[in-house]
Amino acid sequence: MSKNTGKPYEKLTQKIFSQIVNQNSVQNINVQHDVTLLGKTTSHQIDVYWEFEVGGLQYQTVIQAKDWKNKVKKEQMLAFKGILDDLPSGTKGVFVSKSGFQSGAIEVAQAHGIKIYELRKPTDSDWIGKMTELHVEINLQKPYVDNLSLELDKQWVSDNNINIQALPLGKKILENYEIISSQKDHMCFMFDIVKDFLNNAPEQETYCEKVFDDAFIAMQDGCRVKIKRLSGNFGCRTITQKMHIDVESVVGMILVDILSGSISRFDKYNNLLGGT
Repeated sequence: MSKNTGKPYEKLTQKIFSQIVNQNSVQNINVQHDVTLLGKTTSHQIDVYWEFEVGGLQYQTVIQAKDWKNKVKKEQMLAFKGILDDLPSGTKGVFVSKSGFQSGAIEVAQAHGIKIYELRKPTDSDWIGKMTELHVEINLQKPYVDNLSLELDKQWVSDNNINIQALPLGKKILENYEIISSQKDHMCFMFDIVKDFLNNAPEQETYCEKVFDDAFIAMQDGCRVKIKRLSGNFGCRTITQKMHIDVESVVGMILVDILSGSISRFDKYNNLLGGT
């Protein structure tokens, strides 16, 4: 069996706590794991060290992270207070524990301004009175077109001996063909007309058409063909999507502020989800 060095828990604490503090309006200067700080009388190993700036002033916070099976005792909290007292004046302290704190340790923390957190996997008791499953039904309105048709000016086609069979039309009328006037001035693009019909499509299928007086489509080979009408049946279809979210399976870790009772939740990848 491998020995529990506590290092993975310390690194987890560093990642999670960094996300918590980044929610505040502070400027991070330095966040380190497993550092040694020189105190007034001796040096101290610090699990997580955090420097930040607020209003032009720099502050230091040391974080003790313990992956212990038992709750933190009063004497262990007093030992942490002793470290804080030996460090430069104004250094703040945070104690993070996997198994919580005994009442004596909580009293010491409250008396000396030490923030205490419980960082662990959620248990069944954490979900009492909470919604753990979410069923969502989303109805989407999707516009559609049926029987889209482009009608050419048959008289113009006949007068100009145009081979209709050789024209790349059919489904390609949805492509971005340019529509020009007889003077070869740009009028619009074919897809713009279709898109406008789709944007205004009613729930019940409706026949829509655009009639042209003096309009041509510019072909890719440089030729042009006179058109009379673009038409089709436009409407909206309702598409229903159902989702089931199991909240318990989403949450990987929770961080409980022992003194305030607030809870922050993190996903399976230890990314912040939100707090209460």
